[in-house]
Amino acid sequence: MASLADPRTVRRQKITPLEADEVKRFLQLTEKDRMHNLFVVAVHTGLRQGELLALTWENIDLEEGILHVTYTVTEVDGKRTRTAPRTEQSERALKLSGPVVAALRGQRVKVTELEQTATDRWQDHNLVFPSAVGTFLKSSNVTHHFQQQLELYGLRKMRFHDLRHTAGT
Repeated sequence: MASLADPRTVRRQKITPLEADEVKRFLQLTEKDRMHNLFVVAVHTGLRQGELLALTWENIDLEEGILHVTYTVTEVDGKRTRTAPRTEQSERALKLSGPVVAALRGQRVKVTELEQTATDRWQDHNLVFPSAVGTFLKSSNVTHHFQQQLELYGLRKMRFHDLRHTAGT
């Protein structure tokens, strides 16, 4: 009976990593952008978007240049929360390059400025990449902003996840 079934074809998204010159151009063009440091960390480490959004300062040792991936952000019924990654292999430690350490040091300053601006509205989750009030960024907003930046600077359209593939190449 199963032989009569029409098997579904799974369409895979085409992987379109950035070339080295495109990475350099994109990071230069977005240097003043509010998400620049997130882009730098994404393209150099290959972290998944949920892993980036779940990062806390406890996960990072800037002196040793080590980042520990221990959480991801998931969204259930419109509420974002930090959860353990789906697999044990997803929990890992990464040695950070100089540009990533520099971006994270800059991000620490930005987070301090956000906290001071938000004052009594600030919700301290100790996130590396928080919203303007300290909460988890919404992944669809990050993706939309990333794609706006690509369009603004005349770069080809791609998924945020392609930054992960860029790091792999």
